[in-house]
Amino acid sequence: MGLLQSCFAKKNKVGVMTEEMEAYEKVRKTMVTEEVTEKKGGVAFDLTFVSEETPKMPPPRLLENKKEENFEKWKESQEKAQAEKQERAQQNREEARIQKEIDVAHKEMERLEKYVNLTTGDFFMGIERSLACSLPTVQHKNVYRQMATNQVDSSPQRGKVDVRRLIDVPGLEGKHNDVIVCPSLEITGQEKQHVIFFGGDVQTYPENMASSRNQEYLEYNLENTARILARRFPDSVIFIVKPSKMIFYTFSIYKNFLSFTDDGIPFIGNHPENKSGVEGLTHLVRLYNNAMRQMTRDNSLPSNFPPIALIGFSKGCVVLNQIMFEMFSGTKIEDVNVKGFVDRLSSVYWLDSGHVGDRDAWLTDDTILSAMVDKGLNIYAHVTPYQIRDSLRKWIGKEEKKFVEKLKHLNGNITEGRHFFDEPGSIENHFKILKVF
Repeated sequence: MGLLQSCFAKKNKVGVMTEEMEAYEKVRKTMVTEEVTEKKGGVAFDLTFVSEETPKMPPPRLLENKKEENFEKWKESQEKAQAEKQERAQQNREEARIQKEIDVAHKEMERLEKYVNLTTGDFFMGIERSLACSLPTVQHKNVYRQMATNQVDSSPQRGKVDVRRLIDVPGLEGKHNDVIVCPSLEITGQEKQHVIFFGGDVQTYPENMASSRNQEYLEYNLENTARILARRFPDSVIFIVKPSKMIFYTFSIYKNFLSFTDDGIPFIGNHPENKSGVEGLTHLVRLYNNAMRQMTRDNSLPSNFPPIALIGFSKGCVVLNQIMFEMFSGTKIEDVNVKGFVDRLSSVYWLDSGHVGDRDAWLTDDTILSAMVDKGLNIYAHVTPYQIRDSLRKWIGKEEKKFVEKLKHLNGNITEGRHFFDEPGSIENHFKILKVF
């Protein structure tokens, strides 16, 4: 303020310094003096500051209050961009899901390296091939149908019992399973009994096992297993239910009978898809009846029905657990055919049950076990150290112990067979139980 006063005062006796004049000139360029009033002791004045920059004007369309002429085009481009963004997000989620499945399979393969005779490197070299083979191709199905038409094994050998493949046998609406029948003779209903078998991991058609990295266990393919069971149960008919899905030609998924997680872990009990409470049991009964029809001359059910035995091996035992749950958890059964099936069920065999989850390899629910005893079922539990002494899955041994002890406490008809306990647990003896139980 002193600078301005020194510049404007009329009776200013103080000389203006050069630097003050220069500063004043700089200031004067950015202000306009509108009114100056002389007062004693100085001057009063009004200042208006002016910007040296030209202000930016709003867009013409806003000044003119006009709408965007290409609004529809802009809207369309925005929607397209959003759709592409969502598509990329979905693709990323799908890739993450697939990667998760591969990681889970990798871990499981490492745990079961001796089981499938794979090294980690071999596994990843075979992933692409295995993924391509995880579901039957049209060509495969045509080959299967040709084999089924021939009604005999694709490579019969002297002394072998003939088997017949029934492809895509219908069960519950929208659900199908392949069924292998042995011997491949006409069903009359006069047989000693009908045996229904659910296999474990690795077990599939012989040509699939021969062309995969599970060749070491080719002897236990589903067709040869049918022959093994036919010798174990003479004068009977063997029905082997093939799982509707296999991951990497190795992991069996019985999704038509019970729920499985994306990681291949089974869930025993009620689930949202099981609206009637007995969908797994109903699918089994219809599958079995339709398989019998295909094994008769006039495509009809026989007039007589022999007793039924259910057998599960390894992961296949989870189907038995679900069937027992549905039979004996209190759900009312309305279907006449299902009731007849339950009445004819006489025996149930658990052979070295186990899977990759953390529960329900063996039934331990008191209500279900008590109902099994009340029905008078002949119950068999055959085990090897491979499952019940697995240090990484100790829960399996604990459940099997409860299963046997509770049934004995209930005075049930329970027979426990313990095999190869003088040897370390091995996958070879795990499979060998199919021959010795």
